[in-house]
Amino acid sequence: MTEQLEPEPPPLPLRLSPATLLAIFIGGATGTVSRYLLDSYHPTPSGHFPLTTLIINLTGSLAIGLLVPLVERVTPRCPWARPLLVVGILGGWTTYSTLAVDSDLLFKGTHVGLAFGYVAVTVFGGVALVLVGELFSRKVAPSS
Repeated sequence: MTEQLEPEPPPLPLRLSPATLLAIFIGGATGTVSRYLLDSYHPTPSGHFPLTTLIINLTGSLAIGLLVPLVERVTPRCPWARPLLVVGILGGWTTYSTLAVDSDLLFKGTHVGLAFGYVAVTVFGGVALVLVGELFSRKVAPSS
């Protein structure tokens, strides 16, 4: 006697409209190309503090803190605002993978203190700037 397997449930629909996908695509391309250009014009020499990546990630953190409260209010009228601005542009602008690579290179280059400092400033500074941005955004444009 063979055991009957229950059929697997169908996958959940993504519920992404073509406009949402386009907004993410355009925003992601814009943020990624902008980050690449800034990093190309201000490369970090081997063994040095990755200031450009730090600035990119911290400005992205501040921008996310500023934008999320504002985007929450306009989403009913502009459902593509969050996918474009937060997911797309800022998702492409900020870069966790480059943080990881830069840190690894500093560790391998025996710049352990610099690596730990870089990670700490990026993580704690990023969280702090998200909070500062959110507080500022809510103060400047309080919700109804």
